[in-house]
Amino acid sequence: MFGRTAAKKTIVFCLLIIISLSLSFSGCWNNIVIEEETPDTPEPDKLYIVAAAFAPFDFCRRIAGDKAEVDILIGPGEDSHSYTPTDEDIEKIRSADIFVYTGTEQQLDKMLGTPDNAERQTIDISGLTSLLENTVPDDTKYAFETDDTAVRIPKYDEHVWTSIDNAEIICQEIADVLCDIDEKNSEYYRSNCEVYLSELSSLKRNIRRIVSSAERKTIITAGRYSMRYFAEEFGLEVFAAYPDCTKPYGTYPEAVRFISDMAVQESIPVVFYDETGDKSTAQKIVDGTDKEIVKFYSCHNISMEDYINNATYIELMTRNAEALEKALN
Repeated sequence: MFGRTAAKKTIVFCLLIIISLSLSFSGCWNNIVIEEETPDTPEPDKLYIVAAAFAPFDFCRRIAGDKAEVDILIGPGEDSHSYTPTDEDIEKIRSADIFVYTGTEQQLDKMLGTPDNAERQTIDISGLTSLLENTVPDDTKYAFETDDTAVRIPKYDEHVWTSIDNAEIICQEIADVLCDIDEKNSEYYRSNCEVYLSELSSLKRNIRRIVSSAERKTIITAGRYSMRYFAEEFGLEVFAAYPDCTKPYGTYPEAVRFISDMAVQESIPVVFYDETGDKSTAQKIVDGTDKEIVKFYSCHNISMEDYINNATYIELMTRNAEALEKALN
């Protein structure tokens, strides 16, 4: 009898404590002010850099280190080729100390209008190297003919960073500009750049080793032709389902059929697809075969998953090297 009474008293006591704490926390919670999120703004003593694509964005953050806030215009997973700048994007560019992009000054002026930030430095990475013309391999030209006219392909491919030689040139230019506008930290920028160039050189040697010992030099992709500079640098021949690296104009069944036949006839074990593109075409090509579909990274943009995991240009290009070794053997 005594035990039951004691137990009841204990339960009642505990309930009173819980009610008291609840009321107490309720009163405290009513006094809490939840601050609204505000857009990230660069710290006053840091440079503010804006890049239009992922690869130069990553180059900038490696070389600038903790001396700058680095921002990218295109959101993770977005299609870079159909990107249109928002008012917020234009404001970012206007307020930047350095803007890294591909294109022409006329395009930049048209985008920003006037007046603009006269103090901002611009780096047009497409002007740092020799641009390659967008050409369709003779074997597949017929596949990109429409009923009335040939597909209109932009004259030049501006995705110069897929060549590691070009990536090194771009990084050196970024370091030079940083040193010009922030002379007191020039030694820091130069040191970061030298370390990064060493990493790029090591990556390049690895890819050259893979290609030099490969059984074949031909690769196929069921997506866009985003590998022009990469292929040129490492002596590869690429056949793609789309003739260039812009937004697809439509489907090209003859081109898809051509690369499907090539995959079988040449015993090519891997069909590539774009990192932010649709892999359904690649899947159709390999269905019923022992071939594999593998992602290839143009580094124009990255997926949300890679963004969350803080992926880098070198990491993505290293994945390309691993995929290439599988595709060429």
